[in-house]
Amino acid sequence: MPREAHITLDEKTKRDLQELAKSYKNKDLFYKNAQEAQNEIKEEIKRVLPVNILESISKLTQTDGVDVISISNLPTDENASGERELEERINNKTNNSEYFLTGLSGLLNGKLQAEESSDQPGLIHQITPVKTFEHEASGRGRAALPFHVENVFVKNPPSFLCLFCISGEKSVGTDYIFLADIVSYLDDATIETLKSPIYKVTTGDGFSEKALTDTPVIESLGSTWTLGRFYEEDRIFTDDEEGKVAVEKLHDAIIKARDAKYNSVSLSSGMMLMFRNGVGKGSIGGIMHGRNGNIKQKPQAQSTKLRWLQRVCVEIDYK
Repeated sequence: MPREAHITLDEKTKRDLQELAKSYKNKDLFYKNAQEAQNEIKEEIKRVLPVNILESISKLTQTDGVDVISISNLPTDENASGERELEERINNKTNNSEYFLTGLSGLLNGKLQAEESSDQPGLIHQITPVKTFEHEASGRGRAALPFHVENVFVKNPPSFLCLFCISGEKSVGTDYIFLADIVSYLDDATIETLKSPIYKVTTGDGFSEKALTDTPVIESLGSTWTLGRFYEEDRIFTDDEEGKVAVEKLHDAIIKARDAKYNSVSLSSGMMLMFRNGVGKGSIGGIMHGRNGNIKQKPQAQSTKLRWLQRVCVEIDYK
């Protein structure tokens, strides 16, 4: 069964979506009440998108669905270039990215999720370098990001992530590994140990210090869904000796899966990624993702575009 789907919109669908996005001028709709915007927009988008795309997105939430979808040729944002402060760039750009993030993520039938310990506690997150944080391995930094499952230091992390590329950079890619491939390198005893509630999982760069304690690394969520709290970095800890060995084996398995095969996509303007954030139904599934390469320093000219993605997290209530 294919694990991923890559879709390119035809020009008619692109034009139809552009007309829908033009009607949303008020940025407060997204940044102060994104959930309300999502409920409105997803119904509009459903009337425009071809059936095959709607079905592919729906299958992300199903047992036999793919783990990651890319959608290319979405309408892009205007006036999003330059090296101005981030708030100024947001205020000057058109609303296409916010429109498609909220609307398409709504098709997953979950709710948008905020993370209070993040430097961006709202529902729409900016993934772009911010002055004074350039050296961080984070969404606001320039450094490469190790492989991770997003925000698994909280009890109910996002089930799905959606990324929209406003402007990309050819030398910087978004990488991902399938959790099923990682687990294939683990023996049954290690998997059972990782299911024990004996671990602490901590935050990384870009977050206020926070930790989830007394948690399993591999957790049953109910309705046969399973979550993997996986990190390439050392962010999983325990005082239990067998638990420590299991974490070492998990780290080795991540490296083996990465070296055997990882997937990479160079995001370009108007491209969207939607993926299962370390969750699978019926078995361990989903992906962990990272960023290769360092984002370049600020552009030399005002017309040059900075690498800039936007993101929403989607939570499913499995219980």
